[in-house]
Parts: sequence; structure tokens; C-alpha cells
Amino acid sequence: MRESFALIINANSRKVRRRPQLIEELRTLFGDRGPFFVTNSPDELPTVLTAIQKQQKNTILICGGDGTLRQTLSTLISIYEEEPFPRIGILKGGTMNVVAGGLGIWRSPIRQLKHILKRADQKQPLHYKKRRLLRVNHDHGFIFAVGGFSNFVQAYRDHPDPTPLRGISLVLKTVFSAIKNGSLSRKLFPSFSVTLVLDEEEVEMNVTNISVASIVNNGFTSKPYYGASAENNTLGLLIFRTPPKHVLADLPTMFLGYPVQSPNIVQQPRTHLSFTLQKPLLPMLDGDILPLETTFDIQTGPLFRILTH
Repeated sequence: MRESFALIINANSRKVRRRPQLIEELRTLFGDRGPFFVTNSPDELPTVLTAIQKQQKNTILICGGDGTLRQTLSTLISIYEEEPFPRIGILKGGTMNVVAGGLGIWRSPIRQLKHILKRADQKQPLHYKKRRLLRVNHDHGFIFAVGGFSNFVQAYRDHPDPTPLRGISLVLKTVFSAIKNGSLSRKLFPSFSVTLVLDEEEVEMNVTNISVASIVNNGFTSKPYYGASAENNTLGLLIFRTPPKHVLADLPTMFLGYPVQSPNIVQQPRTHLSFTLQKPLLPMLDGDILPLETTFDIQTGPLFRILTH
């Protein structure tokens, strides 16, 4: 298959904002291999992806973070409809880049683009891994949460300059707070009431976190979403039924990717999940905080081939 590329850069991604010359460096390196787009808003994506679709490019390179990737793929799904999706290359330009990290992509945007183009120019195969999105109501993404994990992301994003180091710092502060049942832990993981439909049976419970992912990773090299698998068409479900203090002992096992046997944690692979909150909360999808909602229907979504090395 002859390689044909398009490149999309989110001008508002963290690395581009901190280093604006990155756009021209990528443009120079990419050359005339295909269309090159710089977007300033997700509203521009339908026009951009329609142009790429008409030119029948088989690989789309995306420079941005997890939110950029989510918004681009969600728009791509609606544009391509029944047509085969192009392969996706991630040039990690965001803050956390959880999806890229989970795929083993650690190179800078410039180094990753050089690597991809060199292999293509030398007619070497471009390696990829299959990853499936999840669908949350009418949105698509890789990692969803409401409650504790969503509150954590909000607290992290509230910092004027969120960085991976500050993210790790907030994780440690939350863990130490949980040990003492401190105010930070209680603020991020308050209990809330939910009615879940599990295996066609309604279950009412009080929880402090509900999260679902189509990938096992959750950033910081942790793998809490046991059972999430593109091949098996399953999502990883993770529910905390108690404050973090009572799940701390299980964190090492959970973060290493192994199943946890605990009455305080629900951790199991699923293909479909729906639930209703007693009161509306702000959900998180791939680091983006979405509007208040009470009812969620989550199921496995489309499959993508994402370049790795």
C-alpha cells in the first residue's frame, strides 16, 4: 500500500502554545507529502476531515493531546460513516498524552514525525496497534469518568500551568490525604448515589468513582482498566464503592493491570453499561470536562489502527 499522509495540528495544544515555532518545524519536515492543517477550534474539523477524505489519504497524523485526538476521531467517525477509517498517527503535543503513552509513543512530535516519514520513504512497514473507542451517549473517547477521577482531572486542569509533574504531585497529595482521610481526599471523592444496569439487572449503590475505558492505561504508567481489549471488544469498568482510604491497599495490584478481589472495588470487563445519577455531575472524557449530566449509556465504539513505531 502506497503511503499517503495528511497532518493536523491543534494550535491550542500545550506544546504548540509553549513553543509556537513547532508548527513551522513540522511543516518544513512534512514538506509536500500531503495537506497540512492548523486548527484553532474543533469547529474547523469537519471541513478539514472532509478535505482529507476527498483526497483519500490513508494516514492522518494528529499533533495534540488526548482531547485533540478524541475530538478529531469523533468528527472523523461522523464524516467517514461507512467508509474505512484511515490509520492514525499521534504526534504528542498535549499535557498528559495518556493514549500515546499507553501505546508506547514517547518521542517528541518532531522525532515521531521523522521516524514515521523515514520508514515510509524507505518503504518499510508502518507498525500500528488496534485501539477501540468507547461511546458515551453521543460522544466518543477512550477514558470516561464521573465522580472521583473526574474531580481529580478538574483539580489538575484548574492549575494555570498543568504539567505531568504537577499531575504526579496531585496524585501523591491525594494518596497521602486518603491515608489520613484528609480534606483533599474527601473533596475529590465524595459519595454519590447511582442506579446501574449490570447484566440487565438494576443495582442501586453509593459510590465515589465510576470510570470506564477502552484502553487499560490511565496515565502515569498505571493500568487500572482490567479487561479493556480491542480484540475482545470489551471495556474496562472501575467503580470505587468507598472513600479512597479503603482502596489504597489494592492500588498496586490494580495499577499493574491485574484484577482486584475486593468488595470495595468493582473492576470487570464489559461491552455495555448504563447508569443514572441521583444528582447531575460533571463527567470527564479524555481529560475534557463535559456538561452536567445524569444519565449515561456506554458501549464499545469503532476500531482504529494507531501507528506506534
